[in-house]
Amino acid sequence: MTNNKEKFYLTAAAEYEKRLKGYCKFQILELPEVRLPEDPSQGEVRAALAEEGKRILAAIPPRAYCIALCVEGKQFSSEALAKKLDGFATTHGTVCLIIGSSHGLDDSIKSICD
Repeated sequence: MTNNKEKFYLTAAAEYEKRLKGYCKFQILELPEVRLPEDPSQGEVRAALAEEGKRILAAIPPRAYCIALCVEGKQFSSEALAKKLDGFATTHGTVCLIIGSSHGLDDSIKSICD
């Protein structure tokens, strides 16, 4: 499960897990954010994202179809996303949805995502 302390997110994650477990093996893997000072410089943010990127890369299963969920990505309706995920799961087996920290995702992660 997740280390997130917000009750809303814990409840939502549990609900999604309940809904999806009949269709797939569902797992949430939460990696720790790199701690930054109150007002970090751009260099500190870049270094933190790079470190988080290494952690994410190490956690991705071999041959997984990876999708970066980030602000600059394309938006889909729930139905359209479900249809796409079904297709990816059928052709690739393992699908990883990667969500970055509050500062986003490192380019190293975005570049390996499908």
